[in-house]
Amino acid sequence: MRSITTRHHCSITTLLFFTILSLFTSKFASSLDTLTATQSLVNGQTLISERQSFELGFFTPGNSRNWYVGIWYKSIPRTYVWVANRDNPLTNSSGTFKISNQSIVLYDREENLTWSSNRTSARNPVMQLLDSGNLVLRDQDSDSSQFLWQSFDYPTDTLLPDMKFGWDLNTGLDRYLSSWKSSDDPGTGDFSFKLQYHGFPEAFLSKDKKIQYRSGPWNGQRFSGVPEMEPVDHISFSFITNQDEVYYSFHTSNKSLYSRLTVTSSGFLQRFAWIPETQQWSKFWYAPKDQCDDYRECGPLQVHAGVSAKNVQAWSLRDGSGGCARRTELNCLKDKFLHMKNMKLPESATTYVDRNTTLKDCEVMCSRNCSCTAYANSNISNGGSGCVFWTGVLFDMRQYPEGGQDLYVRLAASDIGDGGGADTIIIGIAVGISILILALSGFSIWKRKRLLSVCNGNTQQRGPQDRSQDFLLNGVIISRKDFTGEKSTDEFELPLFEFSTIASATNNFADENKLGEGGFGRVHKVWRKWKDGKGLEVLDSSVGSSYSPCEVLRCIHVGLLCVQERAEDRPTMSSAVLMLSSETATMPHPKTPGYCLGRSPFETDSSSSKQDESFSVNHVTVTVLDASPGSSSNTYLGIWYHEVPEKTVVWVANRNDPIIGSSGFIFINQYGNLVLYGHDDQKFPVWSTNVSVEENDSCEAQLLDSGNLIIVTKRSRGIIWQSFDHPTNTLLPGMKLGLDRKLGHRLLTSWRSADDPGIGDFSGRINLNGLPQFFFYNGKNPITRSLPWPRGSEMGLFKSTFVNNQDKIFWVYTVTDDSYLLRIIVDHSGHAKALSWRQSDGQWKDYWKIPQFQCDYYGHCGAYSKCEYADPSEFVCACLPGFEPKYPEQWSARDGSGGCVRKRLQTSSVCHHVEGFVKIENYCLPDTSNAAWVDMGKSRADCELECKRNCSCSAYSIIEIPGKGDACLTWYKELVDIRYERRASYDLYVWELWGQEKALEIVDPSLKELYHPREALKCIRIGLLCVEEDAMNRPSMLAVVFMLSNETEIPSPKQPAFLFRESRNNPDIALAVEDGVCSVNQVTISEIASR
Repeated sequence: MRSITTRHHCSITTLLFFTILSLFTSKFASSLDTLTATQSLVNGQTLISERQSFELGFFTPGNSRNWYVGIWYKSIPRTYVWVANRDNPLTNSSGTFKISNQSIVLYDREENLTWSSNRTSARNPVMQLLDSGNLVLRDQDSDSSQFLWQSFDYPTDTLLPDMKFGWDLNTGLDRYLSSWKSSDDPGTGDFSFKLQYHGFPEAFLSKDKKIQYRSGPWNGQRFSGVPEMEPVDHISFSFITNQDEVYYSFHTSNKSLYSRLTVTSSGFLQRFAWIPETQQWSKFWYAPKDQCDDYRECGPLQVHAGVSAKNVQAWSLRDGSGGCARRTELNCLKDKFLHMKNMKLPESATTYVDRNTTLKDCEVMCSRNCSCTAYANSNISNGGSGCVFWTGVLFDMRQYPEGGQDLYVRLAASDIGDGGGADTIIIGIAVGISILILALSGFSIWKRKRLLSVCNGNTQQRGPQDRSQDFLLNGVIISRKDFTGEKSTDEFELPLFEFSTIASATNNFADENKLGEGGFGRVHKVWRKWKDGKGLEVLDSSVGSSYSPCEVLRCIHVGLLCVQERAEDRPTMSSAVLMLSSETATMPHPKTPGYCLGRSPFETDSSSSKQDESFSVNHVTVTVLDASPGSSSNTYLGIWYHEVPEKTVVWVANRNDPIIGSSGFIFINQYGNLVLYGHDDQKFPVWSTNVSVEENDSCEAQLLDSGNLIIVTKRSRGIIWQSFDHPTNTLLPGMKLGLDRKLGHRLLTSWRSADDPGIGDFSGRINLNGLPQFFFYNGKNPITRSLPWPRGSEMGLFKSTFVNNQDKIFWVYTVTDDSYLLRIIVDHSGHAKALSWRQSDGQWKDYWKIPQFQCDYYGHCGAYSKCEYADPSEFVCACLPGFEPKYPEQWSARDGSGGCVRKRLQTSSVCHHVEGFVKIENYCLPDTSNAAWVDMGKSRADCELECKRNCSCSAYSIIEIPGKGDACLTWYKELVDIRYERRASYDLYVWELWGQEKALEIVDPSLKELYHPREALKCIRIGLLCVEEDAMNRPSMLAVVFMLSNETEIPSPKQPAFLFRESRNNPDIALAVEDGVCSVNQVTISEIASR
């Protein structure tokens, strides 16, 4: 009777408990937009943004049986805009979405990590779904607008208002769109839409790596390949380009307006707007629309004058991919420009952009640059400004009936206007007037219909015939959002409890409340004690002598046999009973328990196979944790040199998330991820990789001799993750430093201190702007930089290689002497070092270190100055020839940070009288990240001529690109960070052409046959005699007239007075010099008098 009463009482208590839990769950699911670190989200529960615009929760698309966590519109039929675990679906509806270890995580039913965001440094993290559709992770104690992580940085197939589409140049983060695999599978599909930020930024739609469609460059108002993209009410566009970011975004001022851009699984870009009246999405724009939208459909040089089909036979078969060829070769200064209207600008891979000039100046720049093939305004807003010119073949152009952009294409003068004549002009005028009348009529009719539609408040969905007039990324109509939404009434089939609820109910998992055993903590403890010969230590000491040690050890032995990793190795129940009841029964030695290091459920090899017992069946070769660096009491998973007595750590996994104490273990879970736990009963991992494998495959981890920890698939043996892609403070031989456009930046970051491997203040990375260079930073401030890296080089102990292509830009090195160990580090004291170890030395030695001297510090002497460290008692800064200190008072106080300025302002009137270039030898090239322009295939003479013709050019250099030949490097802005470098090897040239026996090159080519070379040389020679440095050597006027009018012997001229001189032999930089800027005599003439 007593037991019945007790059972009845428990039933009432249980019912009350579930009723309260149900009420709590209902309230949670219907109103919450924020999740704290103590809460979690399961199937049936959702987060809803404050104004009920968006909803986040678990879903299964179409006919799929898999489950995902995603975001969709709340008040309209479900349309998914973001998916968290798109490539790692849950196989059933049981999952948990929550905050753990300062990141957002998704666990499956077995508590295996399926997906996670980046780890943050939040002390009190909260997750929030905003009305913009952005899922953010922030610190509850900090500014609510400061996000530590956001889903907008990791878009899937949809671009929403205020979402950035493009690059974060500091982190290498590429925000791009990628299609679903199918309507039932949100996994990453074949099509992607990405922004290319080099040169003149534009976007590309690709299938795998093959380009399908190009948007055209952004021209200040729109993408030039989208003439329909015009501003409308309630929506605005922005395109940001600076040293930190390059991205496009759009903004809607009317928050009730729904608009989105998607990449479909069939390979189309589509723009939709929601129409409340029809309760459906209206497709306002899509691309590609026709053949002319297909990438490079018609080949190069598609203009309507001066060209002909390159392959006439293919052209007649309607195949224009071969493009066109010029009828007449270009003749540089005599060429003219064909004005083409309403154009989609050519592909911008070979462009130069100057945003601070006019179209007229752009024409001058292009005409003087013989490599320039076309030019246009870089910004068409407000009447047009800026300049962009192309220096290569013109690809993928298109002419629209209206709405394109003006483009000026270089053609031979004889080809401009060919085929003209009175008949052509008359026909052209007649056709033009007819088109204008039809266009005006059509526009009037369209305008009237649109006005009626808006007035009646009944917008009809457009059909295919209207798509040519739709908007690109702004094609929306004004609509009102319906705030009415359906509430879910689905009940839980199985009640789910939060971790905190269970912990409270069991008094924090006290032994007196325990019902049975579970997990792997106790098993793991016993296994470690057993291996160490301390099996009896697992018994409670209070038991005293009430047990037989032999019997206890037998029980432990049998228990470990029953939990071996492989089921086929475990004894049957009858065998277990026999071994427990018989003292003579033979018992095999137990193998690794199934929950010690973990395994993939698809593993096929038996654990009875011979292998080192320190390994699991997944061959995880890293089994030792780096116990407490220095005086720290924390523990980290790391890699260090095995044969170097002094422990030298080269990589740390959980550098920002240490394990408190000395315990810890790792294993590979069923998704192929290497996960790290701090202690046996820890529920969530401290650190993990983020990969996935197919269900019929498994993974194993291996530590290579290079120091690279890799995860490979057993079927293909392909590497799916490697520690070399995630360096910490050390660059090892074979490790790549730079950008992988899929994986992002590989950079080095210092430890916080000698005892703390967390991310410190100092970093080393490759600056990708201009000619790539290694920069060393304190935060975002540059400390020092290397020489630019266009080629590999040997530096004693190591040989380096630099790779620069469309997918990767990186630097890597190898050791040339096997008796040495070599590593490059960024240390916490603010230095980048190369350290070498040789067994006979028994210690690490500095191979090189930067910064070391005053001149090593970036910009120590300011712009247009050079830094040379010789005698510590002397000032290291000096102005370049033709320049003077910008702040003389600071200069005299030995502060050269203000730099130098020209002694005479360079204007267009003096630009064309540039005499030559000053040689500056054995100095490293100025900073190439902001001002330099690289032009392939140029000789030194071409490079010098190009710089002379461009008034903006301040210096040039010739560099060698392996496999590509010479390249011309020119600067158009300030020259910064020029310092003496005896190893500098770039040749630049200065003196005038006479000294090189090339005097005739200064004669304008347009004169052609109008002069006799002999007479020209005589005039040049006499002119040089008149400007010799020593006045006593200059001829009188009478002698000049005599030499010009008679065939007589003329002495060889000596060095002119107005020439900058350098004492060294090998030049390293060339600086543009104007006539009479300064001389060795310091220009003593101070007054000009008329004759």
